[in-house]
Amino acid sequence: MPLFILSGLPSIEKKDLFCNILAQLVRKYTVEKTEEDPLDMPGEALPTIDSVLVVLQNSVSVNAKEETAKMRSIIQNKLSKRVLVAIYAPLHIKGLRYEIASTAKNMGIDTAHIYCSAGYNEGGEISVEEIEGILGVHGTAADISTKTDKTEEFSVVSRIFEVPRRADKWDAPCFIADDANIKICNDSSLEKVWCLLHNVVKPRTSSKKLMGAPLNTKYLQNVKEVVNKVLEEKRRTTEVPLKISRQAEIDFLSSIRATPPPIEKVSEIFSFFLEKYLN
Repeated sequence: MPLFILSGLPSIEKKDLFCNILAQLVRKYTVEKTEEDPLDMPGEALPTIDSVLVVLQNSVSVNAKEETAKMRSIIQNKLSKRVLVAIYAPLHIKGLRYEIASTAKNMGIDTAHIYCSAGYNEGGEISVEEIEGILGVHGTAADISTKTDKTEEFSVVSRIFEVPRRADKWDAPCFIADDANIKICNDSSLEKVWCLLHNVVKPRTSSKKLMGAPLNTKYLQNVKEVVNKVLEEKRRTTEVPLKISRQAEIDFLSSIRATPPPIEKVSEIFSFFLEKYLN
């Protein structure tokens, strides 16, 4: 049924993001729905899967063609509408991402691609044992990392990394995780992945601007109260130009129309928007 991809250079931030999303997806596909679950959609039947396969790649081969063929073989043999396939790999080559995207599309597989923009750092490798600890009896892990000495240094991979571009419809990630705000990214990216794999929303296939429905009046009032409190607290320590505060508020409100966050998350998310503008 679903294909979840997390691309980007190995890093602690990327590892934490992947493990968190994977654990939540496995839980959502294997446990009964509860009203307390904020990501479950009322009235929606929970899709079922038979198993989970996690494909790990902690090192990069110097032979790009061989690496592409190996990954394509795994995808073609394992992708199924009854199996959740999750890929943790750099996927630094645009052609490799294209092979995966094409295979999934031809098989009618729902795909969610997250790109982690964090730079390479030690500790980003994931072992089969760690994944098995997350999956339990619900799936398996396959490590396709190159076992020979012919591996590429990540300092080199960083320089040749072909960053996914939103302009390429087939290559555009549904979410780009910012390593500086990984906690916020955890929640937002999980929601994006779940919605795409659950078919709650369809991936955007045109450049037409997505227009969300009008926000509930009471909800909007609560949001504005929180926004005003954040601005008030920020102005006690930092000069916040009126133009910047207004633009941050406008863009923030526009961004939440499609998927309004819980009120308790508004302060954290708006603070993130405001900091971006101030910096």
